[in-house]
Amino acid sequence: MHEMIVMHAKLPVTSFPYNKATQRAIESKMHSMGEVSETKPGKSGTLTVSLKAGNYVLMCNQPGHLMMGMYRKFVVTK
Repeated sequence: MHEMIVMHAKLPVTSFPYNKATQRAIESKMHSMGEVSETKPGKSGTLTVSLKAGNYVLMCNQPGHLMMGMYRKFVVTK
């Protein structure tokens, strides 16, 4: 299972608040722009967001996935 979260990212992913016990980023301490929650294998989801210029990360926050590299940084320009 996966979930995709769009986060405004001022810091590197390795600096995100992280709970080692659950192996997940602490979403309540971050600024989510929206997400597609718990998508089962073979299924898809849709998310529409309006983003201002800045740095963002699209990440999976299922246990262990973020630190295994399931994220992509991207920049929105004017």
